[in-house]
Amino acid sequence: MPTINQLTSEQLEDPRVFQKIDALTKEIVHENDTKKALALLGQMKMALAKITGSPRLLAYQKLRQQLVWVAYPALEEAAAAEALEKYLSETIVENLIDVQEQLTRRLFLVPLFPREALTVIFRSALEKNREKLGETTVGEWLKIYNEFQDFTKRNNLSSLDFFNQSQKAGSLTPPERAVLKKILDLYDKLLLVTPVVDPEELERTHQETLAPRTAERKLGEPLRQPEEAVSPGPALPKTPGIKPGVTPTTAPDTLSRKTPPPPPTTDRYREPVEEKDLRPEEKYRVTPPEKRLLPGGNKDGQIVNPLNVVDLRGRERE
Repeated sequence: MPTINQLTSEQLEDPRVFQKIDALTKEIVHENDTKKALALLGQMKMALAKITGSPRLLAYQKLRQQLVWVAYPALEEAAAAEALEKYLSETIVENLIDVQEQLTRRLFLVPLFPREALTVIFRSALEKNREKLGETTVGEWLKIYNEFQDFTKRNNLSSLDFFNQSQKAGSLTPPERAVLKKILDLYDKLLLVTPVVDPEELERTHQETLAPRTAERKLGEPLRQPEEAVSPGPALPKTPGIKPGVTPTTAPDTLSRKTPPPPPTTDRYREPVEEKDLRPEEKYRVTPPEKRLLPGGNKDGQIVNPLNVVDLRGRERE
Protein backbone atom coordinates (compact mmCIF):
# COMPACT_ATOMS: atom_id res chain seq x y z
CA MET A 1 0.00 0.00 0.00
CA PRO A 2 1.48 3.40 -0.98
CA THR A 3 2.16 6.05 1.63
CA ILE A 4 0.11 9.25 1.69
CA ASN A 5 2.77 11.30 -0.06
CA GLN A 6 2.77 8.76 -2.93
CA LEU A 7 -0.96 9.17 -3.63
CA THR A 8 -2.08 11.17 -6.65
CA SER A 9 -4.42 14.15 -6.39
CA GLU A 10 -7.29 12.01 -7.75
CA GLN A 11 -6.68 9.37 -5.08
CA LEU A 12 -6.52 12.00 -2.33
CA GLU A 13 -9.91 13.36 -3.37
CA ASP A 14 -11.46 9.88 -3.36
CA PRO A 15 -13.85 9.65 -0.32
CA ARG A 16 -12.76 6.08 0.40
CA VAL A 17 -9.11 7.11 0.62
CA PHE A 18 -10.01 10.01 2.90
CA GLN A 19 -11.95 7.67 5.21
CA LYS A 20 -8.87 5.45 5.59
CA ILE A 21 -6.62 8.42 6.37
CA ASP A 22 -9.23 9.76 8.81
CA ALA A 23 -9.39 6.37 10.59
CA LEU A 24 -5.59 6.24 10.80
CA THR A 25 -5.48 9.76 12.28
CA LYS A 26 -8.10 8.90 14.89
CA GLU A 27 -6.10 5.84 15.94
CA ILE A 28 -2.94 7.91 16.36
CA VAL A 29 -4.82 10.56 18.37
CA HIS A 30 -6.42 7.89 20.53
CA GLU A 31 -3.02 6.33 21.35
CA ASN A 32 -1.29 9.73 21.57
CA ASP A 33 1.54 8.21 19.51
CA THR A 34 4.12 10.97 18.96
CA LYS A 35 6.31 8.99 16.54
CA LYS A 36 3.49 7.95 14.22
CA ALA A 37 1.99 11.44 14.27
CA LEU A 38 5.33 12.99 13.33
CA ALA A 39 5.85 10.53 10.46
CA LEU A 40 2.33 11.04 9.09
CA LEU A 41 2.73 14.82 9.30
CA GLY A 42 5.75 14.70 7.02
CA GLN A 43 3.86 12.64 4.46
CA MET A 44 0.74 14.79 4.64
CA LYS A 45 2.67 18.02 4.03
CA MET A 46 3.77 16.76 0.60
CA ALA A 47 0.36 15.26 -0.18
CA LEU A 48 -1.62 18.44 0.56
CA ALA A 49 0.53 20.39 -1.89
CA LYS A 50 -1.08 18.28 -4.64
CA ILE A 51 -4.68 19.32 -3.88
CA THR A 52 -4.37 23.07 -3.39
CA GLY A 53 -7.76 24.65 -4.06
CA SER A 54 -9.64 21.34 -3.69
CA PRO A 55 -12.83 21.22 -1.56
CA ARG A 56 -11.27 18.26 0.23
CA LEU A 57 -8.30 20.36 1.38
CA LEU A 58 -10.05 21.81 4.44
CA ALA A 59 -10.92 18.34 5.77
CA TYR A 60 -7.31 17.22 5.40
CA GLN A 61 -6.09 20.36 7.17
CA LYS A 62 -8.23 19.56 10.18
CA LEU A 63 -6.65 16.11 10.35
CA ARG A 64 -3.24 17.72 10.08
CA GLN A 65 -3.99 20.04 13.02
CA GLN A 66 -4.80 17.05 15.23
CA LEU A 67 -1.56 15.36 14.22
CA VAL A 68 0.38 18.55 14.99
CA TRP A 69 -0.80 18.54 18.61
CA VAL A 70 -0.13 14.81 19.04
CA ALA A 71 3.40 15.29 17.68
CA TYR A 72 3.82 18.61 19.55
CA PRO A 73 6.51 17.43 22.04
CA ALA A 74 8.75 16.46 19.10
CA LEU A 75 8.05 19.45 16.83
CA GLU A 76 10.66 21.97 15.83
CA GLU A 77 10.53 25.31 17.62
CA ALA A 78 8.95 27.19 14.69
CA ALA A 79 6.25 24.56 14.06
CA ALA A 80 5.35 24.45 17.76
CA ALA A 81 5.03 28.25 17.91
CA GLU A 82 2.86 28.21 14.77
CA ALA A 83 0.42 25.78 16.41
CA LEU A 84 -0.01 28.17 19.37
CA GLU A 85 -0.56 31.10 17.04
CA LYS A 86 -2.97 29.58 14.52
CA TYR A 87 -4.99 26.63 15.84
CA LEU A 88 -5.08 26.40 19.60
CA SER A 89 -8.69 27.23 20.47
CA GLU A 90 -10.06 24.99 17.71
CA THR A 91 -8.13 22.04 19.13
CA ILE A 92 -9.45 22.83 22.63
CA VAL A 93 -13.02 22.93 21.27
CA GLU A 94 -12.62 19.47 19.70
CA ASN A 95 -11.52 18.21 23.14
CA LEU A 96 -9.61 15.23 21.75
CA ILE A 97 -6.11 16.27 22.89
CA ASP A 98 -4.90 17.79 26.15
CA VAL A 99 -2.98 20.78 24.76
CA GLN A 100 -1.66 21.84 28.16
CA GLU A 101 -0.13 18.42 28.69
CA GLN A 102 1.45 18.47 25.23
CA LEU A 103 2.88 21.96 25.76
CA THR A 104 4.30 20.86 29.12
CA ARG A 105 6.05 17.91 27.49
CA ARG A 106 7.55 20.14 24.81
CA LEU A 107 8.90 22.62 27.37
CA PHE A 108 10.46 20.00 29.63
CA LEU A 109 12.34 18.28 26.84
CA VAL A 110 14.96 21.04 27.06
CA PRO A 111 17.10 22.14 30.05
CA LEU A 112 16.12 25.08 32.24
CA PHE A 113 18.01 27.94 30.56
CA PRO A 114 17.04 27.07 26.97
CA ARG A 115 13.53 26.57 28.32
CA GLU A 116 13.41 30.20 29.41
CA ALA A 117 14.06 31.36 25.84
CA LEU A 118 11.55 28.84 24.48
CA THR A 119 8.91 30.10 26.92
CA VAL A 120 9.36 33.65 25.61
CA ILE A 121 8.92 32.46 22.00
CA PHE A 122 5.78 30.46 22.80
CA ARG A 123 4.28 33.31 24.86
CA SER A 124 4.83 35.74 22.00
CA ALA A 125 3.19 33.32 19.55
CA LEU A 126 0.12 32.89 21.75
CA GLU A 127 -0.25 36.65 22.19
CA LYS A 128 -0.43 36.90 18.37
CA ASN A 129 -3.19 34.29 18.11
CA ARG A 130 -5.96 35.57 15.78
CA GLU A 131 -8.58 32.93 16.55
CA LYS A 132 -11.77 34.54 17.79
CA LEU A 133 -13.74 33.85 20.95
CA GLY A 134 -16.86 35.95 20.65
CA GLU A 135 -15.91 39.16 18.87
CA THR A 136 -12.39 39.27 20.32
CA THR A 137 -9.24 37.39 19.30
CA VAL A 138 -7.28 35.24 21.71
CA GLY A 139 -4.38 37.71 21.60
CA GLU A 140 -6.70 40.58 22.54
CA TRP A 141 -8.18 38.55 25.40
CA LEU A 142 -4.68 38.04 26.82
CA LYS A 143 -4.04 41.77 26.64
CA ILE A 144 -7.30 42.49 28.49
CA TYR A 145 -6.41 39.85 31.08
CA ASN A 146 -2.97 41.39 31.69
CA GLU A 147 -4.57 44.81 32.15
CA PHE A 148 -7.07 43.35 34.62
CA GLN A 149 -4.34 42.05 36.92
CA ASP A 150 -0.56 42.23 36.89
CA PHE A 151 1.09 38.83 36.40
CA THR A 152 3.14 39.26 39.61
CA LYS A 153 -0.12 39.16 41.62
CA ARG A 154 -1.64 36.14 39.87
CA ASN A 155 -2.82 33.05 41.73
CA ASN A 156 -4.92 29.99 40.99
CA LEU A 157 -8.14 32.01 41.25
CA SER A 158 -7.11 34.88 38.97
CA SER A 159 -8.91 33.55 35.90
CA LEU A 160 -12.12 33.03 37.89
CA ASP A 161 -11.88 36.57 39.24
CA PHE A 162 -11.50 37.81 35.68
CA PHE A 163 -14.70 36.11 34.51
CA ASN A 164 -16.65 37.30 37.56
CA GLN A 165 -15.54 40.92 37.35
CA SER A 166 -14.97 41.57 33.65
CA GLN A 167 -18.08 42.78 31.83
CA LYS A 168 -16.58 41.87 28.47
CA ALA A 169 -15.84 38.32 29.57
CA GLY A 170 -19.40 38.05 30.84
CA SER A 171 -20.70 38.44 27.27
CA LEU A 172 -19.16 35.11 26.18
CA THR A 173 -21.23 31.96 25.87
CA PRO A 174 -20.49 29.12 28.34
CA PRO A 175 -18.52 27.07 25.75
CA GLU A 176 -16.44 30.15 24.82
CA ARG A 177 -15.79 30.90 28.50
CA ALA A 178 -14.59 27.31 29.02
CA VAL A 179 -12.14 27.56 26.10
CA LEU A 180 -10.85 30.96 27.21
CA LYS A 181 -10.35 29.73 30.79
CA LYS A 182 -8.16 26.86 29.56
CA ILE A 183 -6.10 29.30 27.51
CA LEU A 184 -5.68 31.68 30.47
CA ASP A 185 -4.66 28.83 32.77
CA LEU A 186 -2.14 27.58 30.21
CA TYR A 187 -0.83 31.14 29.80
CA ASP A 188 -0.40 31.67 33.55
CA LYS A 189 1.12 28.29 34.44
CA LEU A 190 3.47 27.67 31.51
CA LEU A 191 4.22 30.85 29.58
CA LEU A 192 4.33 33.83 31.95
CA VAL A 193 7.10 32.26 34.02
CA THR A 194 9.49 29.45 33.22
CA PRO A 195 8.10 26.23 34.73
CA VAL A 196 10.52 24.20 36.85
CA VAL A 197 10.21 20.61 38.10
CA ASP A 198 12.48 18.20 39.93
CA PRO A 199 14.82 15.90 37.93
CA GLU A 200 12.71 12.77 38.56
CA GLU A 201 9.59 14.33 37.09
CA LEU A 202 11.64 15.68 34.18
CA GLU A 203 12.94 12.19 33.39
CA ARG A 204 9.42 10.72 33.63
CA THR A 205 8.09 13.38 31.25
CA HIS A 206 10.91 12.67 28.81
CA GLN A 207 10.21 8.91 28.82
CA GLU A 208 6.45 9.37 28.40
CA THR A 209 6.89 11.73 25.45
CA LEU A 210 8.06 9.14 22.95
CA ALA A 211 5.98 6.25 24.32
CA PRO A 212 2.43 5.61 22.98
CA ARG A 213 -0.25 6.12 25.59
CA THR A 214 -3.27 3.86 25.79
CA ALA A 215 -6.17 6.12 26.68
CA GLU A 216 -9.16 4.98 28.72
CA ARG A 217 -11.59 6.31 26.16
CA LYS A 218 -13.02 4.84 23.00
CA LEU A 219 -11.64 5.72 19.59
CA GLY A 220 -12.74 9.23 18.61
CA GLU A 221 -14.34 9.93 22.00
CA PRO A 222 -13.56 13.39 23.53
CA LEU A 223 -11.48 13.70 26.65
CA ARG A 224 -13.42 13.21 29.88
CA GLN A 225 -13.61 16.41 31.81
CA PRO A 226 -14.75 15.49 35.18
CA GLU A 227 -13.62 12.07 36.25
CA GLU A 228 -16.39 9.53 36.32
CA ALA A 229 -17.61 8.32 39.70
CA VAL A 230 -16.70 4.81 40.68
CA SER A 231 -19.69 2.50 40.53
CA PRO A 232 -20.40 0.34 43.60
CA GLY A 233 -19.17 -3.23 43.47
CA PRO A 234 -21.43 -6.29 43.45
CA ALA A 235 -23.16 -7.29 46.69
CA LEU A 236 -21.44 -10.05 48.63
CA PRO A 237 -23.32 -13.36 48.89
CA LYS A 238 -25.02 -14.05 52.20
CA THR A 239 -23.40 -16.63 54.46
CA PRO A 240 -25.86 -19.44 55.25
CA GLY A 241 -26.76 -19.79 58.90
CA ILE A 242 -25.89 -16.21 59.90
CA LYS A 243 -28.67 -13.77 60.68
CA PRO A 244 -28.49 -10.26 59.15
CA GLY A 245 -26.92 -7.68 61.45
CA VAL A 246 -25.20 -10.32 63.62
CA THR A 247 -21.41 -10.43 63.49
CA PRO A 248 -20.16 -13.98 64.03
CA THR A 249 -17.39 -14.46 66.55
CA THR A 250 -15.92 -17.28 64.48
CA ALA A 251 -14.93 -17.20 60.84
CA PRO A 252 -17.87 -18.26 58.58
CA ASP A 253 -16.00 -21.22 57.12
CA THR A 254 -15.44 -22.71 60.59
CA LEU A 255 -18.97 -22.38 61.96
CA SER A 256 -20.08 -25.79 60.76
CA ARG A 257 -16.96 -27.60 61.93
CA LYS A 258 -17.05 -29.75 65.08
CA THR A 259 -14.45 -29.08 67.72
CA PRO A 260 -12.05 -32.07 67.83
CA PRO A 261 -11.82 -33.85 71.19
CA PRO A 262 -8.74 -33.10 73.29
CA PRO A 263 -5.99 -35.71 73.21
CA PRO A 264 -6.23 -38.32 76.00
CA THR A 265 -4.20 -37.58 79.09
CA THR A 266 -1.98 -40.26 80.52
CA ASP A 267 -0.09 -40.60 83.75
CA ARG A 268 1.82 -43.29 85.57
CA TYR A 269 -1.31 -44.72 87.19
CA ARG A 270 -3.55 -44.90 84.14
CA GLU A 271 -3.25 -47.27 81.26
CA PRO A 272 -5.13 -46.48 78.01
CA VAL A 273 -7.20 -49.41 76.78
CA GLU A 274 -9.02 -50.26 73.59
CA GLU A 275 -12.54 -48.88 73.05
CA LYS A 276 -14.00 -52.36 72.88
CA ASP A 277 -12.78 -53.12 76.41
CA LEU A 278 -14.41 -50.05 77.96
CA ARG A 279 -17.75 -49.89 79.65
CA PRO A 280 -19.86 -46.77 78.89
CA GLU A 281 -19.16 -45.26 82.31
CA GLU A 282 -15.38 -45.60 82.24
CA LYS A 283 -12.57 -44.58 79.97
CA TYR A 284 -9.43 -45.69 81.73
CA ARG A 285 -8.44 -48.79 83.70
CA VAL A 286 -6.87 -47.81 86.97
CA THR A 287 -3.99 -49.93 88.22
CA PRO A 288 -2.81 -49.73 91.82
CA PRO A 289 0.78 -48.68 92.44
CA GLU A 290 3.27 -51.48 92.68
CA LYS A 291 4.82 -52.39 95.99
CA ARG A 292 8.24 -50.96 96.65
CA LEU A 293 10.84 -51.74 99.25
CA LEU A 294 11.35 -48.57 101.16
CA PRO A 295 14.54 -47.77 103.06
CA GLY A 296 14.53 -49.66 106.34
CA GLY A 297 11.87 -52.16 105.21
CA ASN A 298 11.96 -55.92 104.73
CA LYS A 299 11.42 -58.05 101.63
CA ASP A 300 7.62 -58.08 102.08
CA GLY A 301 7.48 -54.36 101.73
CA GLN A 302 6.84 -53.67 105.40
CA ILE A 303 8.58 -50.66 106.83
CA VAL A 304 10.54 -50.73 110.04
CA ASN A 305 9.01 -47.72 111.60
CA PRO A 306 10.71 -46.45 114.74
CA LEU A 307 7.92 -43.95 115.28
CA ASN A 308 5.31 -46.71 115.19
CA VAL A 309 3.41 -45.10 112.29
CA VAL A 310 1.16 -47.47 110.41
CA ASP A 311 1.84 -47.55 106.61
CA LEU A 312 -1.09 -48.85 104.60
CA ARG A 313 0.39 -48.39 101.10
CA GLY A 314 1.40 -52.01 100.72
CA ARG A 315 -1.79 -53.63 102.15
CA GLU A 316 -4.94 -54.74 100.39
CA ARG A 317 -8.13 -52.95 101.43
CA GLU A 318 -10.42 -55.29 103.34
